[in-house]
Amino acid sequence: MYTIQNQITLAMEVKPRLGVLQGSRVFNKGRHGRKIIFFPSVKNGKTLMPCEGELEAAHALWMEFDSSIAEYKLQPFEINTGSRRYTPDAMLIHTDGHISFRQIKPHSVLENDSVKSLLADVENYFSCNGFRHDTLTERDFLKMTDHRNREIIYAGLKLSVTHSQMEYAKHLLPQGVSGDFKKLHKLLVKNNLPPQLLEHLLHVGYLTFDKHSIITADTILEVA
Repeated sequence: MYTIQNQITLAMEVKPRLGVLQGSRVFNKGRHGRKIIFFPSVKNGKTLMPCEGELEAAHALWMEFDSSIAEYKLQPFEINTGSRRYTPDAMLIHTDGHISFRQIKPHSVLENDSVKSLLADVENYFSCNGFRHDTLTERDFLKMTDHRNREIIYAGLKLSVTHSQMEYAKHLLPQGVSGDFKKLHKLLVKNNLPPQLLEHLLHVGYLTFDKHSIITADTILEVA
């Protein structure tokens, strides 16, 4: 019988096939009322990560912006708690090396007795084995303004930039500089730099903006 540590090791060794990093549950089609979304993960080498529905895909996007997470695996392996079988939705490999697990559920089902029983059993299992297991809902990561801004920024992250390009962009945008998205975009292009550098600088926190509004061409960006 595999220990949870054995299963973690095996999950870490799984390689993409044809650009898709499948978990232990292979999704051929969505369940009734759901669809499979192939999320392009920058943290996992730009491989496609199958997500069962929009909620899991939104969570994957959220993890791409969590600086404490180095990489992650979806549906990594199945466990047997002793009373049931269970597959976590995500295994997180944190930047400090520790590993944790997550289940993603709609908030509306958390009061369901069978769901409460499942989560209590699972969290006890992981705790007894020395791992943290959390249950997250759309209330944790799907605030619409934040989510839309992550989508806008992430569109640029899927296009690569080099370290030297990032450094040159920072030279062009020293501390105290500000301007709207359109103006700074033109500045980069004028200096033969890829325009997606703005999204990369936003992602690392070099540029900031008013997070209460959705990013547009007129959004003011400031050097932090």
